Amino acid sequence: MLLPIAIHDSALTVNSFRAEDLSRYQSLVQEVLEIRSNNKTLKFLPDKRLRNTSEADDLLRNMLLNAHVGRGQTCFIRQNQNNELIGIIEIIPPHVAREYYELEDYPCFIEFYLKSQLTGRSVMSKILPLIIRALNVQGITSIAAAVNRANLPALRLLGKSSFTFKKTFDPFQDLYINQI
Repeated sequence: MLLPIAIHDSALTVNSFRAEDLSRYQSLVQEVLEIRSNNKTLKFLPDKRLRNTSEADDLLRNMLLNAHVGRGQTCFIRQNQNNELIGIIEIIPPHVAREYYELEDYPCFIEFYLKSQLTGRSVMSKILPLIIRALNVQGITSIAAAVNRANLPALRLLGKSSFTFKKTFDPFQDLYINQI
């Protein structure tokens, strides 16, 4: 089971779903909807798009349950100055990836979503290596990302974070691995 992640940077904080998130649950639903319904954010992940508050609420409930039963972990990226949610990182353990993908071996998968107005500002370039380090400390030494070949910013980010091309994943995406 993944342990909760807590990363504090001078400008940003990354935390797994916390108890205090429940006290602001409705605003969190709206913030998640804002990120996961944005056309620019989801340009290369249209099947991950949320259409309404009900879908965002369902997603958050599933994220919380998944963390509780060891089926994954969601981390929220927040700005320290105003506690605004600016991004989401989902960590999918190997036993869950096995249910959805046919691979030779099953790493831990990572997906990330960032508010569109913050793309190109090196937010994920700062955060992704810290997430990888936090997972490595937990003994997770193989981390994968499936990335659309046309998503050049994500491909550059993965390269900067020591991910290497592993193989073609599907007709649109390739599989990249960060392995110690």
